[in-house]
Amino acid sequence: MENSEKNKDKLIAHASLMVFVWLYLVPSGIIIARYYKNLLPSFRFLGASFWFNVHRLLMIISLLLIIPAFILILAHENWHWVSPDNRTKYAHSILGIVSIGLLFFQIAIGITIPDKNSSYRSLFSWFHRFSGIFILILSITACYFGVLIDGLKLGDIGWGLILGHNLWMIIFIIVFEANHFKYTRKMYFRANVDDNQTQEPTFGAKEILLIVHLVGSLAFVVALVVMISITLKN
Repeated sequence: MENSEKNKDKLIAHASLMVFVWLYLVPSGIIIARYYKNLLPSFRFLGASFWFNVHRLLMIISLLLIIPAFILILAHENWHWVSPDNRTKYAHSILGIVSIGLLFFQIAIGITIPDKNSSYRSLFSWFHRFSGIFILILSITACYFGVLIDGLKLGDIGWGLILGHNLWMIIFIIVFEANHFKYTRKMYFRANVDDNQTQEPTFGAKEILLIVHLVGSLAFVVALVVMISITLKN
């Protein structure tokens, strides 16, 4: 009985860490890098802008949480890989390990990205951007397969939470994109008029939008983690 409880705890810890990383930390890091490059423009740390430090920190934390999460699920499975006979768990495991491997690769690209003056800078930046989006889609797909695993017994509530989270993300990305387009267009027209006007206000509607998104996204993630814990404990 005690061993069974410990095994459940490993599974809960694995699922909770992965949900937190792939549904919260990684998307938040991408959103900061994409839409908030002008946030706290005067802040510098280690020669880098505020947005870059936040993006880098979130990705490093993600990696540090993924490693124990991966070890925990291996320990739960008695250090054996999932059998292909269980197609849902196998698909989940393959998508998961590919996402983890690509995240390591993505961070390596971020570290080795050429200097701003390099002719390869733009190419690296675009590759880094699109590979990041691809990894996020892959990892969220892995989460869907995780919800499908029979042993978790998440049912309609689990589906509702992960679909609700994704819908929340999509709505806010559309709003972020619209706001980003509007801001970029405004700065383009101002560029030749007054260079001092190219910075956004320190705190405004855009920053409030970010806070609302982060709080709402976290609420979905916490609810899903609680749901996983309750169903596996019963």
